[in-house]
Amino acid sequence: MELDQTDELTLKEIILKIKEYIFELIRYWWLIALFCLISVGGFLYVHYSSHLLYGATIKFVVEGQQGTGGGIANILGSIGMGKAAGGAVNPYKLLEVAQGSELFIKVMDTKMENGDIIANEILKVYQLPEEWAENNPEYEGFRFKNIGKLDDSNILKQKVLKNLHGFVLGSQADRSSALTGLTLDEEIGIYTLSSGARTEELSLALTNAFYSEIRYFFEEEVFRDQIQIAEILDAKKDSLQLIRNYKIRELAKFENRNRSVIGKNLLAERTIITMEQTAINEAYKQILVNSEMTDINRKNQKPLFVAVDRPFRPLSPVGSSLKRKIIMGLAIGIFLSFLFIVVRKMYRDIMST
Repeated sequence: MELDQTDELTLKEIILKIKEYIFELIRYWWLIALFCLISVGGFLYVHYSSHLLYGATIKFVVEGQQGTGGGIANILGSIGMGKAAGGAVNPYKLLEVAQGSELFIKVMDTKMENGDIIANEILKVYQLPEEWAENNPEYEGFRFKNIGKLDDSNILKQKVLKNLHGFVLGSQADRSSALTGLTLDEEIGIYTLSSGARTEELSLALTNAFYSEIRYFFEEEVFRDQIQIAEILDAKKDSLQLIRNYKIRELAKFENRNRSVIGKNLLAERTIITMEQTAINEAYKQILVNSEMTDINRKNQKPLFVAVDRPFRPLSPVGSSLKRKIIMGLAIGIFLSFLFIVVRKMYRDIMST
């Protein structure tokens, strides 16, 4: 019986406490309104001070060219002279290359439709030199004449590029505020390259330039040595072809001149010409095989970039939502005011006892 009374009293106390807190909240309604006013005002300031962003997105897949070369490639692969299956790009390698400084510099040095390079357009649109000059006056009015190859003597150029790298691609810890980002949907294997800038031209230029440089790196630059070897083999093949044709014509002329003449000297000369022709034929065949093998290996390993979605003009601007900002301001204002009033009353009750 005593336990029931204790429980009843405890429940009664809880109900009374809840009523006290409700009356406290009603009593200080003006404080709740003040918190909401301040919070909504802050969110409205953020809304009206924010800029419209133009989003440009390219979605693409990267595939290895499986089976390039057909039966010849499979035969060469089976005897260790080639690869029977095409190679695919490591997705994490592609993501790292896209964040690399070398590729970034090439993108920044890309010319836009207005004739200026992307780096200067970013500096102008976002007024970055003026912002940086507040802490370091040497940035005031900075523009690139051309980026080209970096040298250690131009420290200011290197500082600006480093700052731009963080501004455009973000940092390893935080890429939420980056202008350009590359993500991979591992389930379906589609890459998404997106840029969001204050102007349509800059957003399109960033997205297209990054895609072009990433594609060029994996389709061409990685195979630069193999391409040079193929060019050397082609040059040797053409040279041997000319010599081979010359020797064939030389032997034919010799036969015509000495058709009815028999002699040891003539037979020796004919033998020399024939041996030279045979040696050139063998060298030509070897060069032909090596050239074919190099071409097959390169095609087998070369990835294939396929864009499945490209941005088109006009781009739709994306801005801050006024309704959402007001709702967020009210929600945060109400939460903070409730928390303040409840904690203050709890503190007063504790101190009064």
